[in-house]
Amino acid sequence: MKNRLKDIGIALVTIGALLLVASYFAGWTDNNKVLLSGLGLIMAGIIMHVAAIKHESKY
Repeated sequence: MKNRLKDIGIALVTIGALLLVASYFAGWTDNNKVLLSGLGLIMAGIIMHVAAIKHESKY
C-alpha cells in the first residue's frame, strides 16, 4: 500500500504538470480555476509522496 501511495503521488504531480502545460498551449492561462487545480494536484502529489516515504523510513 505504501508503494502505491508513492506511485499515486508521482502520478498526481505528473498530471498536474501536464495540466499546466496543456493549459498554456490551449491559451487557458487567464482562467485561475485551471491553474489552481494544476497547482493543487502537484501539491497533493508532493504531500502524498513525502508522507509515504516518511512512514517507510526508520527515523
